[in-house]
Amino acid sequence: MSNRQPGAEGWWWEERGRRGEATRRVRSVLVVPADAINLIETILRDLIRSVLNNSWLTAGGPDRPELEKRRTEEQKRRDGAIVSVELLEYTHLYELRTIITKNWTSFKPIFGDRKRFDVYFHRLEDFRNAPMHSRELLPFERDLLSGIAGELRNLATMYRSQQAPDMTYYPSIESVTDSFGNAIRSYTTTALRLKVGETVTFTCRGWDPQGRQLSWQLRSTMGSASRLIAEEKGNEVVLRWAVQEDDVGEESALVLFMSSAARFHRKGTYDDSVVVVYTVDPPLDG
Repeated sequence: MSNRQPGAEGWWWEERGRRGEATRRVRSVLVVPADAINLIETILRDLIRSVLNNSWLTAGGPDRPELEKRRTEEQKRRDGAIVSVELLEYTHLYELRTIITKNWTSFKPIFGDRKRFDVYFHRLEDFRNAPMHSRELLPFERDLLSGIAGELRNLATMYRSQQAPDMTYYPSIESVTDSFGNAIRSYTTTALRLKVGETVTFTCRGWDPQGRQLSWQLRSTMGSASRLIAEEKGNEVVLRWAVQEDDVGEESALVLFMSSAARFHRKGTYDDSVVVVYTVDPPLDG
């Protein structure tokens, strides 16, 4: 059962966990329908990877040639950007639903009630189609969409907590994407060569099961000491790196640290991190 109630920092959705888990509070911050749908698609893709691994392609989803066609078309549309090579990234919401329902036995421990799952996704598809027909969502529909996104996110968190108990206490980085389109995983080496004076942005999203504020730091490891490049606070932030001469090198590595406002952290002074490596060319002499 979900109850909407006012809190000191906004509206919260209170989701009572299944099997007697403690009540968890999920903040409703997604007011843009496209953002909420994108988040839900990301959650579902992550769950499909975790549950089905590489077998998802033969688990009732779209054909591989169709996904490869979409990837090729995406690359043509985004000339100058790097697109994901992972075919799962090119699945649509209804296709993700099909994969899950055709493998419901594997996903039932996550979602529980099949009827509720079907009702939610019927509404989600309506919400997704509304802007395509030039219809704005009403305020209560936006609240409902945000609540569904929060509940699905919470169910995914509880599942990951069962697989890795530390997920119950500590936040995690959900996604980091640079301004070239690279999806930054735990350690990512890019094929990009940058010039001194260029600016690279990193769009970051994190999640804390306890609803605490997140802090982010972007640091360079070039030289004898770590150099702070940028820092921000929030669940979703954008960090900017202005490439300097100090960054010149064939393996110019940046580390992005994320931590909650809690007293204790997963890794001593922070909770999660990713590393990304670029090549920075030296400026031409003269």
